Amino acid sequence: MKRAIDKLRDLVREERYQISIHANEEMANDLLEAIDIENTILTGSITKGSPETHEERDTKLQVKRVTVARWQLFVGLLPPTGLQ
Repeated sequence: MKRAIDKLRDLVREERYQISIHANEEMANDLLEAIDIENTILTGSITKGSPETHEERDTKLQVKRVTVARWQLFVGLLPPTGLQ
């Protein structure tokens, strides 16, 4: 049985995902593009907890990747219905 992250990576490769309005706003604030999020999901590692410990997250899965510029990107993912 495939892990949730593997299923989500398949969806990214197949371009079968959506970025929420909130995520788009956050990406714009941080000067990030969809390719940054895709690369994080495809090559990042699963982390536990949130980088902002003062804020509760509703994500089921969080993925982290360190960029060439040494930025740490954290992407929170909610699996589509039926994927869990």
